[in-house]
Amino acid sequence: MGRFLQKAWNWKAEGMPDVDIRYKLLEKFNFKITKQNLSNMWRKPFYVGVSTHSMLDKPIKGRWPALVTETTWDKVQEILDSAKRKSGYEIMPVNPSRPLTGFLYCFQCGSKITSYVAKAKQVHYYKCQHGKGGNMNAVTTPRSLKPGVNDSFAHFLTQFEVNGCNRELVKAQITRLTQDHLHEKETSSKALKKEREKLQGNLERLNEKFLMSDHADENTYQKLKTKMEGEIEEIERKLADTPKNLSNHEKILDQALDFCENISKYWSSGDIHKKIAIQKSLFHDGLVINTETRDYRTKEVNRFISAIADIERDKKESKNKKATQKGGLSSSVAGTGLEPVTFGL
Repeated sequence: MGRFLQKAWNWKAEGMPDVDIRYKLLEKFNFKITKQNLSNMWRKPFYVGVSTHSMLDKPIKGRWPALVTETTWDKVQEILDSAKRKSGYEIMPVNPSRPLTGFLYCFQCGSKITSYVAKAKQVHYYKCQHGKGGNMNAVTTPRSLKPGVNDSFAHFLTQFEVNGCNRELVKAQITRLTQDHLHEKETSSKALKKEREKLQGNLERLNEKFLMSDHADENTYQKLKTKMEGEIEEIERKLADTPKNLSNHEKILDQALDFCENISKYWSSGDIHKKIAIQKSLFHDGLVINTETRDYRTKEVNRFISAIADIERDKKESKNKKATQKGGLSSSVAGTGLEPVTFGL
């Protein structure tokens, strides 16, 4: 159970919402935790190895190994302290009728789009939390003047769908991109291992110096030791998250392409958790929405989806023009090959 909770702490430190953490724990590890227990966990010093027993005058270092580093603890506390709560209407971050809550950003002020339900009529709306973008109906109704945000998002997804006749071209492009990505990760992994080896050597020398010296400052030693161990642990975490070579690359790619032929339908027909998983997989950092036109601007796009959109766009622009070899990818484009596309699907 400890390693599952450790994962949860790392995800929280990265800014992942509690609802996504609970869903990921259940999906990946079949580990269930209630909303209340997860929320309470973030404020308990026990997990960072500190005892706050009521009989103690002040917190003290416990005798058990800490589950999370002080760095991770501090990051989570900063996230909790900076969280803002709004009043005046019922905010429900996760609701089947408002799956894009917290995923969209206002084009006017850049703040996250929240949502609420008008209880009297049970009508769902998205709203800029600073009030600059106005209210946007979540669902299209016969009386709505503009299409619902959910419907406009589903239509937006169609530009990232694979055309059947372009399947092999997309497949070849993605294969190349995946191999390039894995090569980048392999290079990064070698650098991380080299840094880990250096830190481990420094830690061994620090321990040896402390043990051999009769005048060593224990407080300084403990601070340096904790710092080095934390840096080594962070490297270990990054190495654990580094993707390995895909032995079943062909099968995964075909499954991803099957999914990408009907992205909009999969999203529209999925439950709230499926919708959120698809949104996060395709656009990890969310989307910016023009509240007037319902147009979307991407912040960062999964490289798999970016390549598909570029190939489809090139074909529409000119039937005789070959799809760009660069795939329209810049250094800021996020993604880890095939896995984000198939996550949760």
